Amino acid sequence: MIVPVFTYRIDDAIEFIARYEEICMQNKDSTTLMFVLLYNSDASNKGESDAFYRLKNVAIATSKKIKNDDSRIAWVSIRLPVEYDYSYRESDEMLSSLYANQEILSLAVTDLALRKIGLESLVLHFSNVAHFKNDFLNRVRMNTIQGFQIFSPVGFMSFPCKHTSLCNVCENCDVSQSTGYFDRRNYDVISFYTRDYVEGNFYMLYINLY
Repeated sequence: MIVPVFTYRIDDAIEFIARYEEICMQNKDSTTLMFVLLYNSDASNKGESDAFYRLKNVAIATSKKIKNDDSRIAWVSIRLPVEYDYSYRESDEMLSSLYANQEILSLAVTDLALRKIGLESLVLHFSNVAHFKNDFLNRVRMNTIQGFQIFSPVGFMSFPCKHTSLCNVCENCDVSQSTGYFDRRNYDVISFYTRDYVEGNFYMLYINLY
């Protein structure tokens, strides 16, 4: 799993680690969670002043606790150019992509992360606010076919609770028009094989899909 993280999404990323631990690490799945840490141009990455210090500590502590060679947590870092520095805006919560209006960053995230991943790996480019279960991961494995097909599921997007007065825990929310919608414009979640991405096979794979 490749999971990009902006500094304002650190709490979400820590919650994602808990889900990953329960679903993948405790079940000894052969998986790697690769965080791509997106530093603003002026953000510190040293010691306790590191913008992602808390997230890194949780990742290390979780890995030591589980001690599972099949599942692990790692990270790589990107320092964003000044023109791509991100400042949180509440209105961005209503946009489709976790990248807000800077979806081009998804290419930089993927290119950097794939340098740490083998050519035969199945990659799931994920969102750190996503809630998932084993059934979803099995669908990813079944529907991503090397040299033939990528998989980009249409995800169900829950409305922000503070705007809808819904206070249920997200895992228990019903999939209905009153709690959210299926977002056909969101491409944050997509799976593919590394070799297909590196060799530029995406165009032909899209043809196979449609």
